[in-house]
Amino acid sequence: TSLAKYAYTMGEGEIYVNLYVQNRAELELGGARVSMECATDYPASGEIALRPGAGEYALCLRIPAWAREFTLTLNGERLDIAPERGYVRIVRAFSAGDEIRLSLPMPARRVYASARVREDIGKVAIMRGPVVYCLEQPDNGELLQALCLPRDAVLNETARPDKLGSIVEISAHGKHIACSDELYSDCAPTMEDAELTFIPYYTWANRGENEMSVYVREI
Repeated sequence: TSLAKYAYTMGEGEIYVNLYVQNRAELELGGARVSMECATDYPASGEIALRPGAGEYALCLRIPAWAREFTLTLNGERLDIAPERGYVRIVRAFSAGDEIRLSLPMPARRVYASARVREDIGKVAIMRGPVVYCLEQPDNGELLQALCLPRDAVLNETARPDKLGSIVEISAHGKHIACSDELYSDCAPTMEDAELTFIPYYTWANRGENEMSVYVREI
């Protein structure tokens, strides 16, 4: 219920856009009311359209720390503005009908924990934009701890509107350590080919009780 309080922050002659969510707002700036509209399906994609109300002020757009690059346009014309303390500042007299478009590419990427996190040494997690992904048993079978992701494996993205309320699924060719019937053996375990399927972490536990893992062994 307090989401609206975090989406925008007002400064002296400044409007900070902190959260990219679909919304229309009426903001108070220096005793005047300024309208603001944001059209986006973020974080499903990084495409954001902002339609600021008329007035002269600084519009400051947050550039997330995970974003390695971004493009910014005003009425179709590219703006080259470097972020300062996590925000790009657009200072001008805005007119009705102006549209700012912010594009935040969000390819799937690997994320590693510090070696101080003993359970995650030698493992890797997958993120896409701000969204953490995980492995779940319905997609990958039992013994998720036996799955391995090669460091050079390509991370493939597939839109799945029919799955878990519409998600972007990530898959990769990996390996599965064969499970021996013996608890201990003198023989090194063998590896078999496996297809790894990652789903957004927020969607897990919607298909019954099963195994889930965020970090996967890297080889």
